[in-house]
Amino acid sequence: MPETTPNPTAEAPAAPAKSPQNHSALNQRWIQMLNEADQLVRAALKPDYAPAFAQGGIDAAWLGALAADIQAAQSLAGQAIGAPPASRPSPRPRPR
Repeated sequence: MPETTPNPTAEAPAAPAKSPQNHSALNQRWIQMLNEADQLVRAALKPDYAPAFAQGGIDAAWLGALAADIQAAQSLAGQAIGAPPASRPSPRPRPR
């Protein structure tokens, strides 16, 4: 009968190295995208561009709602960046 237990002297395969995630860079990119969207909406609200947007079914009310959503997202992003990470446990005092 063949032996089914693994050989204890055999080396386990090395785990692949994880690439570190830089959450700060992700947060900065997200905020940059919100800022760019805000700039686009501000430009789209100019009277010179209204006819072009109206042809596509986008009116000032729709752009105003989008601008409000962007501002709300920017506010939430500011709160999230200012708050401590929820996933990080608070440090425990070391016993003496």
